Amino acid sequence: MGRWFRVLVCAHAVSTFGNYLNLIALSLFSYEVTGTAFGVGAMMALRLFAGFTAGRATGVLSAGTTRRRIMVCADVAQAAVMAVLALGVADTPLWLLAMAVAVLGAGNTFFTVALRSAVPAMVGQQDRARANGLLVTARSLALLLGFASAAPVIASGGYALVFACNAASFVVSAATLLVLRPHTDD
Repeated sequence: MGRWFRVLVCAHAVSTFGNYLNLIALSLFSYEVTGTAFGVGAMMALRLFAGFTAGRATGVLSAGTTRRRIMVCADVAQAAVMAVLALGVADTPLWLLAMAVAVLGAGNTFFTVALRSAVPAMVGQQDRARANGLLVTARSLALLLGFASAAPVIASGGYALVFACNAASFVVSAATLLVLRPHTDD
């Protein structure tokens, strides 16, 4: 495993931090937009359904393009919807929230499947277990930090700040992939 892979893992950890920071904020924001606990559940179910659907489609999609392109496009799409939410947080319609939730669910699945299946091409068969271990460790740390920082960030800057941070985290991940140009396909 080279230094470039560790940089890629760090960028993915930044993106994952943004995801978990956002997971708390988006649940609370969904309650504000929908006004009901059922609405929160419906938004989370939509996110999971979009992820499930994307999981089924990733194999077909990866046959026609590179895994790196899938990851970059997933990051860009998620950054865009989070930026839109950040800018329109004061008056977000339900349809926009639902669209953002669906893009986040699908984008996360597209990215994760592409990344995990690209590991052998990036680091070689001999280092794939170590590489996946590093990815899981970074993800766990990002999860912990994202959940732990959600309340202070929401309290200090509101939903707009959380959504902007999450959009920025996707930009970091996409930019890293574009700059490093890792070999992701056999």
